[in-house]
Amino acid sequence: KTLYLFTSLTAGSSHIVTATSRIETILKANKVPFQGVDTATDELAKKLYQRRASGRKLPLLVKEGYVIGDLEQIEEWNEYDELKEALGVVAAAPVAKPTPSTITAKAAAPKENVPATTPAQNLAIRELGAEAAKVAAAK
Repeated sequence: KTLYLFTSLTAGSSHIVTATSRIETILKANKVPFQGVDTATDELAKKLYQRRASGRKLPLLVKEGYVIGDLEQIEEWNEYDELKEALGVVAAAPVAKPTPSTITAKAAAPKENVPATTPAQNLAIRELGAEAAKVAAAK
């Protein structure tokens, strides 16, 4: 499941070059493997971008044929240490060996009727909040 960074290296916009560089820096710093794709020279990538970008501007991250994030989303995920999780690159959690103190310690009683939230739910809630804030700011 390769992660692709769609950009346009021939676009006259310095914004695209700067934003692409920023995304590359974030991905490399988080050791997230990706492959750069120039939509100006790759016709299939260009068609996918035109069909699936939903008005979002380059550069974009694409995985399995779907646009999963633009610069703003990637910076937000990075800021909250949710980048790997959001991109589906979560490393396996280290398995802790039980020690005598953890075996005898009692776990805190879970709250009744309170479902645990998943990372995906937290992300969705935060994205909805950001969208609501944009709408409010536009008024």
